[in-house]
Amino acid sequence: MMPSQQIVTTPGAGFLADRRISTKLLAGFTAVSAILAIAVGFTLGVVNSASTTVERMANLRVPVALDSTELVGNLYSTLSTLRGYLLTGNPQGKNDRAAMWKELDATSASFDAKAERFTNPANKKMWAEAKSLLQEFRAAQDKAESVAFTPDAFPATRLLLNEAAPQAAIIFGAITKMIDIEEGLEATVDRKRLLKTMADLRGNFAAAAAQLRMFLLSGDKANKDEYARLAETYQRAYSSLNNQRALLTPSQKTSFDNLTNAYNVFSPLPAKMFEIRESAQWNVPVHLLATEAAPRALKILDLIDGPKQADGTRSGGIKTNQKLMLVEERDAVLRDMSFLQQSQWTLLFVGLLLAGLIAFISTRLIATPIQKLTGGMRQLAAGNFDIVLPGVGRKDEIGDIAGAVDEFKKRLAEKMRLEAEKEAEITRREQAERDERTRRETEQARIVAEVVAELGQGLENLARGNLTYRVSKEFTAEYKKVQNDFNGAIEQLQDTVQRIASSSMEISNAAAEIATATTDLSQRTEEQAASLEETSASMEEIAATVKQNAENAQRANELTRETRDVAGHGEAVVAEAVTAMARIEESSRRISDIISVIDEIARQTNLLALNAAVEAARAGEAGRGFAVVASEVRSLAQRSSQAAKDIKDLIVNSSGQVEQGVQLVNRAGDSLKEILQSIRAVADIVADIADASSEQAAGVDQINKALAQMDEVTQQNSALVEENAATAKTLEDQSNALDGRVAVFQLDGAGPSVAAVVAPPRAAVVRKPSPIAPARKAAASQGRRNVQGALAVKQEWEEF
Repeated sequence: MMPSQQIVTTPGAGFLADRRISTKLLAGFTAVSAILAIAVGFTLGVVNSASTTVERMANLRVPVALDSTELVGNLYSTLSTLRGYLLTGNPQGKNDRAAMWKELDATSASFDAKAERFTNPANKKMWAEAKSLLQEFRAAQDKAESVAFTPDAFPATRLLLNEAAPQAAIIFGAITKMIDIEEGLEATVDRKRLLKTMADLRGNFAAAAAQLRMFLLSGDKANKDEYARLAETYQRAYSSLNNQRALLTPSQKTSFDNLTNAYNVFSPLPAKMFEIRESAQWNVPVHLLATEAAPRALKILDLIDGPKQADGTRSGGIKTNQKLMLVEERDAVLRDMSFLQQSQWTLLFVGLLLAGLIAFISTRLIATPIQKLTGGMRQLAAGNFDIVLPGVGRKDEIGDIAGAVDEFKKRLAEKMRLEAEKEAEITRREQAERDERTRRETEQARIVAEVVAELGQGLENLARGNLTYRVSKEFTAEYKKVQNDFNGAIEQLQDTVQRIASSSMEISNAAAEIATATTDLSQRTEEQAASLEETSASMEEIAATVKQNAENAQRANELTRETRDVAGHGEAVVAEAVTAMARIEESSRRISDIISVIDEIARQTNLLALNAAVEAARAGEAGRGFAVVASEVRSLAQRSSQAAKDIKDLIVNSSGQVEQGVQLVNRAGDSLKEILQSIRAVADIVADIADASSEQAAGVDQINKALAQMDEVTQQNSALVEENAATAKTLEDQSNALDGRVAVFQLDGAGPSVAAVVAPPRAAVVRKPSPIAPARKAAASQGRRNVQGALAVKQEWEEF
């Protein structure tokens, strides 16, 4: 045996020296697994205990604490949302509170499920009580929300609207009716005093009602005191009015009785409203919130967070108990983890020590022989096939590997010899194939170069306009189609250019002929238009003269007829004027009587204004404004009296003038009769003249319209002829330009170019416009005012 095949053993490992590697590894891993099993078993025991505690903390203690916090938060949120709704009345507040209660219900259900796992019976009892209080708390909130912003929310206001306001309306209506009746009665001193009492009664009652409403809104005691003062003033005014009852009319007495009955019903109501407003229940929703909802919320907080201590904190509730248990279980878990950590360090040290021993033995028994075998295999890989591998002949896996590698070495040497021979043959064949491929590619490149050169020559001739060039050199079969396609394209292009040249010549000749004919037609049309315009101008002047005569005759006829009608009516008007003068005289006498009555009314108004000024002076500062009004009324009454006297004097003077007017109107009637007879004779003569003039004007107008239509049509024809001439000239220019483009090409049988087949461009025919006389321009200007009669002809021209 070679030295590389000897196995070095270590003390204590002799019983494994002749064993297989699998047996050695199994022994080492068995020892390590035993240590690992001991460590894992111990760790699982400690971790299982800690896991149970942590699970209880995570699934019970912490969720209960969180649910408690969320429950309290939702509790405060519902109270805050309800208060906001009661303050603002925003309907969104109701929706927000409903959403809060949904969250609170979900939290309560989650809390209820966790309460089954409570280990402390006291916590279970407190949660059962808290659930019951939650239902009562919700019912109290619902009750406050339902009554808010309803008539029942403010009992005092409801009493005001339902009972007091109707009676107040009756009182106001009765007082107002009494004052309205008083306005139509004679303003004596007693009635003035009575009217003042009624006004005081209504004013004090209105002010008292306003103070009552202000107290119900604000609760300010000053409004209540002011109401008491105004009510006392109202009572004095009522007593004064009752003492003057004898002055009242029957209708006023009825209204006063209605007022008395309504006030008897109204008078005890303010005391009730004051009592309700000053009590704690004046705002029912807030009262429910303070007396029913808030106390239950505090009880729930005592159960969840615990009673409030002297320092403001809470302790002793469900949440506090859970927090204490959470702290205790946390400490227990920390102790277990600390003990587990110490145990793990101990097991780690023992395991590392044992693993080091196993590694050392395994290295000596397994790694050293493998390293020697690896060194021999590296030399084999480097190409040394003469090496003798160590380990050949061993009974373990290393010996098996060494034997297999030695056999592989022998077979590999034989295979490399055969592959060297095969590689030499392949190299020879590849060189022959490369030489043949190079020869074929060179020949193909030469053929392509010839084809490209021929096509380039053809394209160069085409660029110079030479369409007679053809590719005549024969191409190989694969490029024959390219040659045929190129020659065919050149032939088609040559044929197309020849056709274009021929068509261009024909178009140019036709355009020149059209331009010449159009120019002649335009000159003749303009001459005809000038003649028509002159004729039309003359006819328009005649028509204007005849029309003016007819209009004057017609106007004279109308004036004569109107004059006859006016004269005919004049006689009747004179008679009516006499009658009207008589009526005016009678009206003057009546107006004089009315003025006397107005004068008496002004005197009475002056007296009333004087009395009002005296009463205002008695009233002192309060009657100053009324005194100013009374002074103005007195001044107005004096001016009315003076104006009535002036009008009366004017009416007396006008009566004499009316009598003179009657005499003058009678004389005017006689003169109108004589004028009427003369006007009738003149009217008959003028009517005959007007009829004849109208017939002449109609005939001349028809002739003028016909001439205007002919003139317009001629002008349109002239414009169209000019447009045609311009179009023909443009067509001729474009045809010449096309000839220039085509002339650059060389065609078969056409000499050097196609310019010979194209006729030279004709000289443009210059049309000399015929002068238009000033009379023609004037006639055209006058004709434009008569184009309305040529509407039908214009429409036919547009259709054409």
